[in-house]
Amino acid sequence: MTVRLGITPEFLAQLVRLSKADQKRVIKALRLFEQDPGHPSLRLKKRRSDGLWEISFSKSGRMLFQWEDERTRRRAVFLAVGKHKIVE
Repeated sequence: MTVRLGITPEFLAQLVRLSKADQKRVIKALRLFEQDPGHPSLRLKKRRSDGLWEISFSKSGRMLFQWEDERTRRRAVFLAVGKHKIVE
């Protein structure tokens, strides 16, 4: 299943503040997510605190998103990106 991605302005602003190496990791993770959102390396999980979803782009790097339609899961809108603390 291919997933369409949406990116918020806040996500982009946070992305450009990351190191070049982390930016590359984010792009790689987003491409993988598009093709296989459940890939084990992404460590996909739903957060209990706010119902948002989280994937990893490195050991300490996370991205937050929400499904446009939780039932169909065809489009994910990415809201935040950064080290683990930014998404807590």
